Amino acid sequence: MDLTDAQAIVHLEKTVIQLIERYRLDLFRLDYNTSPFDGGQMPRDGYQESTLWRYYENVYRLYDRLASRYPNVIMENCAGGGGRTDPGCCATSTTPGSPTGRLRRARRASSTA
Repeated sequence: MDLTDAQAIVHLEKTVIQLIERYRLDLFRLDYNTSPFDGGQMPRDGYQESTLWRYYENVYRLYDRLASRYPNVIMENCAGGGGRTDPGCCATSTTPGSPTGRLRRARRASSTA
């Protein structure tokens, strides 16, 4: 899925929303590996745009919207080699083994007990 494409982001967001609501999830784990670092260039508005830049802008916005819409759903985000542990991803999600992730899960568990 090309996450530099706005239509792909819309499709992904709708799919995630359907899953969260259909199964009443309290935890959603996105575990995938990508190779966006190879990057690329594409013409946009008369300029050559970095596809890597567009990819991260779209992914961060998606995570922000999901976190806002579902503040009580733990959003775990991981990938082999730490590919999802950049500051933008960590701002709206947790990684399973991170101290932040464990702390957020403990807080949510204690607030529902």
